[in-house]
Amino acid sequence: GSSEIATTATTTVSAPGTYTLEVTKESTGCTTTTTTTVGTDYSQPEGVVASNNGPLTCETLSVELTGSTTTTGVSYRWLSGSSEIATTATTTVSAPGTYTLEVTKESTGCTTTTTTTVGTDYSQPEGVVASNNGPLTCETLSVELTGSTTTAGVSYRWLSGSSEIATTATTTVSAPGTYTLEVTKESTGCTTTTTTTVGTDYSQPEGVVASNNGPLTCETTSVELTGSTTTTGVSYRWLKGSSEIATTATTTVSSPGAYTLEVTKESTGCTTTTTTTVGTDDSQQPVCSINVPLDPLEEFQEETLTAIPENDVSYSWSISGKGWAIISGENTPELVYVVGQGGTSATFTLTTQNNVTGCSNTCSITLRAEEEAFKQSLNNSNSFTMKSYPNPFIENTKIEFMSRKDDFVTVRLYTLNGVFINTLLKSEIRGFETYTVLIDGGDLHSGAYYCVITTRDKVYTKKLLLLNH
Repeated sequence: GSSEIATTATTTVSAPGTYTLEVTKESTGCTTTTTTTVGTDYSQPEGVVASNNGPLTCETLSVELTGSTTTTGVSYRWLSGSSEIATTATTTVSAPGTYTLEVTKESTGCTTTTTTTVGTDYSQPEGVVASNNGPLTCETLSVELTGSTTTAGVSYRWLSGSSEIATTATTTVSAPGTYTLEVTKESTGCTTTTTTTVGTDYSQPEGVVASNNGPLTCETTSVELTGSTTTTGVSYRWLKGSSEIATTATTTVSSPGAYTLEVTKESTGCTTTTTTTVGTDDSQQPVCSINVPLDPLEEFQEETLTAIPENDVSYSWSISGKGWAIISGENTPELVYVVGQGGTSATFTLTTQNNVTGCSNTCSITLRAEEEAFKQSLNNSNSFTMKSYPNPFIENTKIEFMSRKDDFVTVRLYTLNGVFINTLLKSEIRGFETYTVLIDGGDLHSGAYYCVITTRDKVYTKKLLLLNH
């Protein structure tokens, strides 16, 4: 225009337009004029975009900021608030917020600014439940752990303590304790944790009792086994040895012995075991014992066999042997018979029956009629000798006996009616040795008694008489 802006060859201007240069020759004062036009170029970067690959999640702890432009020859600058954080097209940040991108066209210095916001997604699985179908019992040796959630796109992880045991929604365990379930939302990596506790129930039936209404007797040929418990919801099992005989609380058996009762609590499968023993009452069985003749039997002679007598007992004798015969006493404790021909034998069978209980007992003895040559060879000695002295006695008496062979003997004392008093001796003996047993009459009443010696194959009897003392 008409305003002078400088009187130097060069100057600086900041406004566009046409500028006139006047150059004056100082010696003549003549001026030459020309012009120059100052133009403008405010072009900025175009197509500028700022983006990020967020959001930040429990798994994605940092994101990348990315800047781009369709203009070449540019520089980049990233800011968080007023703070520069990078001068590259891309950079990484770990905090949420709005980030500013400045893209400057280097040829003009003009800048295009834009922003990108880094968000967050820390959403966790919802409605997470951990459960189990326990408790563990004597019957349930393993239980199933079950995990669930109302959120889709999740993964499961089961832990016992710090040890991973499964990566499925369900798994099976056999130990009690607390189990941790981790449910992770795959899109965020965020986890919801919960626990379930597997308990135990090993409770057994209580107050278990096994009984029977025995003993078995001649009249009572079967007894009832009875099981009971104070616990409800149980099952019963009776065994003899290892064999099952019943699965009810009560059952009937007809043989003596120990019976085992197993009572199982159905809710736990745990069992309580006890036993009951069915006995027998031998006291109701009458004594059946035949006194062995001590002297050899001569052919065709009349002899007597005696049994220990008892009250309320009936007797029945029978004989089998050619030439041997019963004379009298067939239904008494004393049998009179005829010996058969020398060298022959006969078996005498005695059946005793308790008239009150109906119990019976049977015993037998085989006798032989000695031949003349054998009788002479005996030389007045027997295979077993038994004597008492003094007899009758007042205070005590002695039983002296000897066997011609090694044997085992039991010496017992009975009343005249066959009631057992006590055992005087039970021992192995050596052949041809004399043994003596003392019978003390101090605790006995006056009257008749039987001393009975039982060997491995025979029974010998001696009648004793205790006088007033």
